[in-house]
Amino acid sequence: MSRSKTFAVLAAMMLAGAASAAGTTLYKWVDAQGVAHYSDSPQPGAETVHVAPVQTYKATPVPATPAASQGSSSSSGSSSGGPGAKKTGAVDCSITSPQPDQSFFSPDSIAIGISINPPQDGDQLQLTYDGTPVDASGPNSVIQEPSRGSHTVSASVRGADGTVRCMAAPVTFNVQRPSALSPQSPVRAH
Repeated sequence: MSRSKTFAVLAAMMLAGAASAAGTTLYKWVDAQGVAHYSDSPQPGAETVHVAPVQTYKATPVPATPAASQGSSSSSGSSSGGPGAKKTGAVDCSITSPQPDQSFFSPDSIAIGISINPPQDGDQLQLTYDGTPVDASGPNSVIQEPSRGSHTVSASVRGADGTVRCMAAPVTFNVQRPSALSPQSPVRAH
């Protein structure tokens, strides 16, 4: 693309952005060299283009949460639940492996690690893999022969009474497998 065409496109984008903020009319014409021009003032032979006002969105305010949960004593130190972990009561939990958006090439299995702090007698770990419950005998589980694509694991901890004590933020990971068309892909760095 020539420099003048690039400038014309950039100028059109800037004018369209400014015009869309106000919901106004633009004028478009093409010169003898085939370059499109835009303006906010009428030009001879220009086509009228109406730009609708920008649609805006205002989020509803998030209610304030209490500083400490009811029924638990105040604790000091940092949370080990990791970003996105949902804390209920005084329990922190998180999925420690795999890492978010981690990619695996042709794995036989994927190790799933979960951190629960503090663990309590009677805790029941519930692990899901792509929305399907998985038998979890403890904080370390294995997914055998995962298929190609993106997968999501999530975990929750239930107390002896069945109430959810903690929900870990879901983690998505990717599995790549060789194909008949490209058996060596992806090429691994040396």
